[in-house]
Amino acid sequence: MPISRLRLRLAAWFGAAFLIGLVILDVGFLLYTHRKADAKLTRDVTKDARDLSSGVIQERDANPAASAAASVAEVLGEWPPGVEVIAVYDAAGEILGHRGSPALVELLAPLARRERSGATDLAVDDEGALRAAWVHEGGRSPIVVVVGSSTAAIREDQERLIGWLLLSLPVIGLGAAGAGYALARRALTPVLAMARELDAVDPERIDRRLPVGEAPDELGQLALHFNGLLDRLAAARDSGRRFLAQAAHQLRTPLTIVRGESQLGLDRPRTAEEYRAALRRINLAADQMSRRVGELFLLAEAETGERPDVSLPVELDAVALEAADLMRGRAAALGRSLVFGVMDDVVVRGSESLLREAVLELLENACRHGTGGRPVLIAVRRLESRGRVEVANDGPPIPSTSEGLGLPIVRWVAEIHGAAVVVERADSCNTVALEFAASTSLPS
Repeated sequence: MPISRLRLRLAAWFGAAFLIGLVILDVGFLLYTHRKADAKLTRDVTKDARDLSSGVIQERDANPAASAAASVAEVLGEWPPGVEVIAVYDAAGEILGHRGSPALVELLAPLARRERSGATDLAVDDEGALRAAWVHEGGRSPIVVVVGSSTAAIREDQERLIGWLLLSLPVIGLGAAGAGYALARRALTPVLAMARELDAVDPERIDRRLPVGEAPDELGQLALHFNGLLDRLAAARDSGRRFLAQAAHQLRTPLTIVRGESQLGLDRPRTAEEYRAALRRINLAADQMSRRVGELFLLAEAETGERPDVSLPVELDAVALEAADLMRGRAAALGRSLVFGVMDDVVVRGSESLLREAVLELLENACRHGTGGRPVLIAVRRLESRGRVEVANDGPPIPSTSEGLGLPIVRWVAEIHGAAVVVERADSCNTVALEFAASTSLPS
């Protein structure tokens, strides 16, 4: 199996995160161990100073006749090795005895004159320092005991530990990256299974869906999104099929008229009046086909999501008047008549050509599907802050899933204008209206 770049990226992120966490832990461990070693050294030298002071006092009590220097020398001679330097001073700061390098003893001398017991570091060289602790001992012959021990051992231990940690980081990082790659491979197995499920989807039958668990995780959410995409593709496919069926149905009738009239005109000689009548019928059918082709283009624009400019002011009543004038011939051919109702002065923001097309579609549907003797009514009304153009006619109730190309175009025009398509029925009369947000007046 080829190396996956996605797995490599996941492994790199896993290894980097693991190393960052490890470095933070290492730094914390180094600080902790240094602090503990530093505190232990301070406790050790302080304990040595106290023990040595107690030893001098005991030696002095055991041999009262001996001098203070002799008691100190006796204790120092028996004191085990382990500290770098020891110095004992009297109350006046005079040295009573010492052990260790004279240079280090000289460093300890200022500490004997301090009033309280304590501990501090004294700089020796670039390699380290001297941790010194001093203890005051009272009594008939007060003394000050100062003990010093080098900090070089602590520094060496820290450097050695840092070296080991630095050497371990690359090894641990490579191991973490390898483990991350293996974990990424295992974690991405459901994604590969999902890909196989998608490969099994037949383009001609996209009713298959990816399985989703009862409590969807991230992969479940991805499967839900894929299923939603398949739903939209299925809906688009069905919509395309309906579109083609509607287009074929809408164009079949005028094409049949054109072919029939032209064939009849060629079959036998006719009078001039008969030819003119046939040509009028052919012209009417061609006009109908032209409108249907325009509707198809509009629906194609709607399907591709094109958004025309709808920011210009449009007089809704003027659009209604123009659409009614253009529709008079078509209405007469269908045996219908048009009348005007209320025509309020309403201005909306939109596209004049699209609004005209929408009103024409409303009039076309009303003329084709209307029944009864009453004419088709067109009106424009202002309702508070909204404008409304409505077309009313007698006829059967309009089904929720209307056929034909007209109403989908009307709905699309309404959608891009932020308008609403309102369908009302009362007393066997259907009223289809477009409601827009109206402007109060035309801009200057």
